[in-house]
Amino acid sequence: MEKIGTTTIMQICLVVKDAEATMRNFMDLFGIEKGILKQIPPAEKSKTYYHEKEISTSTKYYVFRMGDIVFELTEPDDSPSAWKEVLDKNGPGLCYLGVMVEDSEKVVDFLAQKGNPRIHHGGTPESNYSIVDTRESLGFLMNVKMQKQK
Repeated sequence: MEKIGTTTIMQICLVVKDAEATMRNFMDLFGIEKGILKQIPPAEKSKTYYHEKEISTSTKYYVFRMGDIVFELTEPDDSPSAWKEVLDKNGPGLCYLGVMVEDSEKVVDFLAQKGNPRIHHGGTPESNYSIVDTRESLGFLMNVKMQKQK
C-alpha cells in the first residue's frame, strides 16, 4: 500500500462539554435540523479499545450533515478515551477528521508503518472506526472508517 486510498475528508468530530447545548447552537446559528443523538453501544454489542485496553464508555454524540461533511458533536463521559483525552488537554474543539476507506485494517497498518499509531478503536461487524494519532505528521487525529459492504 502506497497511499490510504482517498483524498476526501468526510467527517469532522468536535469534542464538547455539552452536546445538547452545542447542537442547539449549531441549529440557531446555521438554521440546520437537529442531528441524531447516538451513544457508544455497551461492550456486549461493541467492543471499544483505548491504547489497546478494552474500555466501557457511554459517550454520547450528535451526528448531522452540513453539505458533504458529517459532523459529530461528542460529549465524552469520564471513561478514558481519545475524546476525553482531547477535551481534557485542549478544551472543546476539533477531535479528529474522518476518512472512509475500503479496508480500514490495511490503512491503519499502513499509517502505523509511517509512525502514526492507532490509539482508539471500536465498532460492530457493520461499521468500525479507528482513531489514529496523526498529530505529528498531519496536525490532527484521523478517524479511519470502513465503507459498508454493498
